[in-house]
Amino acid sequence: MRLVVLILMLLTGPLVAQERFGALILGSQHFGDGGELNDFNPGLALGWRWPGPRGLEQSVEGGVFYNSYEEVSPFVLYGLSAEVARPTPNWSLRAGAFAGIALYEDLSEILEDDYGLPNVEGFIPIAGITGIARWRDTTDVRLTLVPPGADVDLIVNLSLARRF
Repeated sequence: MRLVVLILMLLTGPLVAQERFGALILGSQHFGDGGELNDFNPGLALGWRWPGPRGLEQSVEGGVFYNSYEEVSPFVLYGLSAEVARPTPNWSLRAGAFAGIALYEDLSEILEDDYGLPNVEGFIPIAGITGIARWRDTTDVRLTLVPPGADVDLIVNLSLARRF
């Protein structure tokens, strides 16, 4: 138990000292699903970002959203991104990738049955790439691509994030 408390103290100290942001997940578009999956996927998240290795920005984000299978899904993500362009002094364009876990009770059973993808109590690994348009280093418009899955060829997600 002491080891768990020590690890939590070591992790939360740096996170509290870093830049915080809130995120609003607006929705998704599923391609190749025949219109069967839910595209209304609102959600909320809280995250932290800070300088990472080799000039990258790293972030940790956790929250909850209404998933494509019409379930409420908590998630946790770790991401890395880099600035790829600064078209104006107020706007920067970033590209990055993320990995994490999310609770998909229905999908986890399908993925395990069809592909042998393991899950822990319905939590499955998720990963994707993200394009970010950042305004004044405070507000992000994020377009996320998630690779093909059990019932879909591609998922595109739109979200907004704001530093506070």
